[in-house]
Amino acid sequence: MTGEGQPARPPPALAGALIRSIFRSPVKGDIVKLAIVAVAIAVVLPAAARAQGSMPAGSSSDLGHLSQREDVPHRAAEAYNRGIREMKKARDAKDPADQKKHYTTAVGHFKKSLDLQQNFDALLGMGQADLALGENQGALTSCLQALGLKPGHEEANSCAEVAKTKLTPPLEAVPTPQGSRRR
Repeated sequence: MTGEGQPARPPPALAGALIRSIFRSPVKGDIVKLAIVAVAIAVVLPAAARAQGSMPAGSSSDLGHLSQREDVPHRAAEAYNRGIREMKKARDAKDPADQKKHYTTAVGHFKKSLDLQQNFDALLGMGQADLALGENQGALTSCLQALGLKPGHEEANSCAEVAKTKLTPPLEAVPTPQGSRRR
């Protein structure tokens, strides 16, 4: 018995010698030889596997790491969350320069999220950040793309409408010439 409560197993070289000696022995029954080889293999394989080290079984998420395919949505979500944190910092900032810095950083995080995976939330966040920065065309584009993913979404619709309003010059009343009358 070994220290771990396991019976002592012969080393692989000894097991190989045991198998060779079985086939040279005077026992001629194929069934007996097969049974002895099976027992020898059952003894040797676990010892060899233990010598190789243990390989954990399970999916990559069970093991605490993500495969490259699983990693893309995860990284996109992390970038989006960083963008949202920057948006909150910008709203809480009192200094306009700090607000601009945080909104600009948020746009960068939303772009990274979108580069990894197209998603509604990052499009809307980027539109709102662009709107706060006065980038009305960019805001309109992002909000309209967000509406394309979720038609009728109230926040995305509001973002697009505000951007349109800021892009459209106000209509001035056109004065009618003094001497002309409408017919």
